[in-house]
Amino acid sequence: MKKRVIQSIFGLLSLVLFSGSVVLAENALIASATQLATKLHRYFPNVKGTVVSVQADNVFIDLGIEHDIVTGAQLAILQEGVEIVHPTTGKVLGSYEKLLGILQVTEARDKFSVAQVIWTDAGTEVAPGMMVGGIPGRVKVGMLPVKPAEDAEIDSLTVQRAVVQALQADERFTVFDEADLRAAAMKAGIAADQLIEKSSLLEINTILQAHNFLQVNVQPETGSDKILAQVALLSPQDEEIGSVQEMVDRGQAPLALNKPPAPPTPAVAEKTPVSSATVETPPPAVLPPSQPAVSPQRTQEKFWKSDILRMKAHKLAVGDLTGDGQNEVVITSQSEIEIYTHGVLGEKDSFRLIGKLEGFTSDSILNVDVADINQNGQAEIFLTTLQTISSDVQVFEYHDGRFREIWSTKGVVMRVLHRPGAEPLLIGQNTTSSLAFEFLSGKVAAYGWDGKNYTRQEALNIPGRMNIFGLALADVNADGVEESLWYDHDDRIQLFRNKALVWRSRSYEPYRMNVIRKGEEDDDDAVDRKARGRIELTKIKADNAMRLVLINNLRSFRVLQGLPMYNGSRFLIFRWNGEKFSEEFTSEEFDGYITDYVVTDIDQDEQQEIVLAMVLKGDNFFKTPQSQIVVYELE
Repeated sequence: MKKRVIQSIFGLLSLVLFSGSVVLAENALIASATQLATKLHRYFPNVKGTVVSVQADNVFIDLGIEHDIVTGAQLAILQEGVEIVHPTTGKVLGSYEKLLGILQVTEARDKFSVAQVIWTDAGTEVAPGMMVGGIPGRVKVGMLPVKPAEDAEIDSLTVQRAVVQALQADERFTVFDEADLRAAAMKAGIAADQLIEKSSLLEINTILQAHNFLQVNVQPETGSDKILAQVALLSPQDEEIGSVQEMVDRGQAPLALNKPPAPPTPAVAEKTPVSSATVETPPPAVLPPSQPAVSPQRTQEKFWKSDILRMKAHKLAVGDLTGDGQNEVVITSQSEIEIYTHGVLGEKDSFRLIGKLEGFTSDSILNVDVADINQNGQAEIFLTTLQTISSDVQVFEYHDGRFREIWSTKGVVMRVLHRPGAEPLLIGQNTTSSLAFEFLSGKVAAYGWDGKNYTRQEALNIPGRMNIFGLALADVNADGVEESLWYDHDDRIQLFRNKALVWRSRSYEPYRMNVIRKGEEDDDDAVDRKARGRIELTKIKADNAMRLVLINNLRSFRVLQGLPMYNGSRFLIFRWNGEKFSEEFTSEEFDGYITDYVVTDIDQDEQQEIVLAMVLKGDNFFKTPQSQIVVYELE
């Protein structure tokens, strides 16, 4: 998960001062900030080129001054784009170019440039013919605590605030403000007063993975009526790699600024950035210094939240789809599939859409799972849909830069069970196409890859009343015998050993989907039509004991038949003590409700996380649905 960091060049914002009291003029400051933020794009150009030669530490590329390349420009080493292809029409929906490394231009000529390698992925060696271009996604910038001005009347904090605000509004940048830095410092075990030390920056950036850091410095010019506004451009090694400055007249006055100047006490200026973060950043808020800030920072340390998704989240899966060693996230609505890079705690821009699979508007997605069942080094996407009265399974895999359908079948529902300490298990259960019978038919069985097809193998050793939905397997006693867990019709978890009931929980309501075939009535009391959500188990390194991780959706009423109206949700962790699962943790209550979840090491840091698909707005037919992915560290 951790990469070496890019050293890049950044600039700063000019400022306008209120005459007489030297108060910063906010309207003019914002205008200057926006203009200079736009100028910063020249250091991160959107170009396409090629490596033409590599000589010692120098990399020669076919981009130069005539392509608007400047000394210090950052260029990405890219792998050819992964095309996302519609499984039915074959239409290319988009492409995803993988970032292999970063180059920094050290000398720009008319038709070519010389660059040096800042970092590359493990196993990547820069060679002639490789593609170079603009850094994909947003450029990540960490804002260090502001340096107070020598002139106490100059409000350096307002300069920093304008820097953050302007860069946040620019779609090219992601800004880690002081609250983000302090949260990362807490995670790294670094004291607040050591935040800007060289060794501390390196540790903090293993979490943030910022491209570079900025630090504001504002000073009056001796014997002049001008102010020098400067930002130092720092690498994570605390090395200054450049600066941008601008002279501003003191006499420039704002059109609308009536607030008094900030108190000129240097001690206040040192502490104020923690408070100012509450203005510029979304929740969780950072409290003012006079109040304890420990709890909000711990919340930010444990949680990662995606931006709002304009969809009603339905199903979720996580796995390495491209074989590059990094996990991707597959999330679906009832009829669409979207693929994202995984989210990273402390990194705001890490969750990024890389493709969509569309064309399932006439279907209803019953399940999606991800696993490398055919053992070729990259995971397949197993998609089960309901078409009128029967079910279809389609399997997609990344080949030659595209996600292609490699196998399909009808009349089966498939799932992948992820078992702690064991390989993922593909299971399936037949379905019927006659409305005279229940949708699911026969026993749940294991499936395997025979080199050409996913074929049915032996039936699972589970009670006959269990079906494929709401089912899990795990060797909870670590004695070589797998137990089966299943949601009963009252939303209780039942644990069976050799088909004998061993333990049963109280009721915890998962997200339930009614499987309604064409021609069937939407009967909410038909318990056999309720497809319950997954059950996740994991082991924590602290004691290696088995944990059961459940979600619990909370509701106060139901207004439409078949449509539960939830008013919150939470997740719970239970520890196996040899006889039963005992509750050891309950999360805070979330505002949205959880439709699906996965317990996995999503960022491959050898610690388990829970990944939640949460609907914030989805049951109002007249408004755009909103969902969010939330990652919570379990260790």
